[in-house]
Amino acid sequence: MGQDLTKISLPVVLSEPLSSLQKCCDNTNNQEELVSQAAQEPDSMKRLGLTIGHNISQFNMCKYRIKKPFNPHLGETFELVTEDFRFIAEQVSHHPPVSAYHQQGKNYTLSGFLDTKSTFGFGGGKGLMVVNTKGVQDYYYDKFEETISCNRPVINIRNLVLSTLYIDFAKDMYAVNHATGERAILNFVERGWTCDSYITGTMYDADGAAKYNITGSWMNKLVMTNIDTKEEFVIWEEPEQPKDAAR
Repeated sequence: MGQDLTKISLPVVLSEPLSSLQKCCDNTNNQEELVSQAAQEPDSMKRLGLTIGHNISQFNMCKYRIKKPFNPHLGETFELVTEDFRFIAEQVSHHPPVSAYHQQGKNYTLSGFLDTKSTFGFGGGKGLMVVNTKGVQDYYYDKFEETISCNRPVINIRNLVLSTLYIDFAKDMYAVNHATGERAILNFVERGWTCDSYITGTMYDADGAAKYNITGSWMNKLVMTNIDTKEEFVIWEEPEQPKDAAR
């Protein structure tokens, strides 16, 4: 109980045929268009919201693909070049496993690192893996000369021993615009007996005044609502998935 699972060899059946570098690229570009949209959005609050939406979109595929990627070798790299962006990642540490990545797109630069630690718990007798990620993802928008940083919530992989395996997210995620001082705090609530997973959050201006509420879920949709005008703005919505999304 509580042992770091990054130092333990797990059965290959628990892994999908990708390295964590490839999985990082896959998740980061699940909905790359949100970053491109944010890079042109003149409203700084909506720009922050779209950035949060992109960060949340990376978790959405956990509904379909819950297996663990393979650990890369130290110094291993992965690169993907498309018409819209260039992505490169490298495994910069083996123990603990740390992946660093960088992406250049149209009018933006995205970079970050993943430093994860996994531990095994009781989980009500069904088995629980808790994944804590220290990594931060930075978004730099050329047009506005600003950087927005987002961290990641805790990942809980439940029912490792009994019942149906699934992934959920818990605790808080933070986002901050270092140029304007605007920030957001999101709280991830795991599914329970009577409700599905959901997210609540608040966006604050540079003076610390609450301006928008954020509601929704990492599973389907996220909306920011102006506290004063009640205007709603969808910052992320799950796209239609192919029939083989779980592959």
